[in-house]
Amino acid sequence: MTSATAESAPPCLYVSPSLIPGFCNCGARIECDKCRRSWVAKRYKSAKKWLEGKLGTDGQVWFVTLSIPTLPTGDNWATETGELFEGWRKLGVARSNSSRSKKPGGLWMIRGGIASVHLMRSKTTVFGPHVHAVIITEPGFHTQTLIEAWKKLGKGYADVEPIRSLGRSVRYTIAGKTPETPDGKREVSSFLHGVRLVRHMGK
Repeated sequence: MTSATAESAPPCLYVSPSLIPGFCNCGARIECDKCRRSWVAKRYKSAKKWLEGKLGTDGQVWFVTLSIPTLPTGDNWATETGELFEGWRKLGVARSNSSRSKKPGGLWMIRGGIASVHLMRSKTTVFGPHVHAVIITEPGFHTQTLIEAWKKLGKGYADVEPIRSLGRSVRYTIAGKTPETPDGKREVSSFLHGVRLVRHMGK
């Protein structure tokens, strides 16, 4: 019996991960649909677990929409997105400050929350940047308190609605909305590169 030689050994085949259906490692959170799905799945799992820890047995769950006046053309997305994230941060500061007085129904009753910016441009429609968030509060929270706080910051529209499914709302919030066209995705990716897309309120 003769031993196998190097020439007769089967070749070592390398397959790029990007060629495997459903898998990619380019890391583009906006432009690459495969990597975006992977990124959303990871962030969803950790965010849902974190919020469930805030929920306890008596927490209330709310779906929040926050917007600012935006240009209908979508030409100022980068600045508008920055203003929205800064507004969410200031809401967190207002929440911390309200813990001193602890007025009934106040922002201090927010146990925690996660937020992300949604923005989209299709061939026929432009949706200006806006924040969607999921927050967990103590029983007795007054939703109007958050709405008035957003207006006090000089911002635009705010809406707070109760939700039944924490998981579904968290996934929708994190997944966000992005442009449908390659050019639109590249545009958004250019100013969101390196930006933390999911923001927390609370520890």
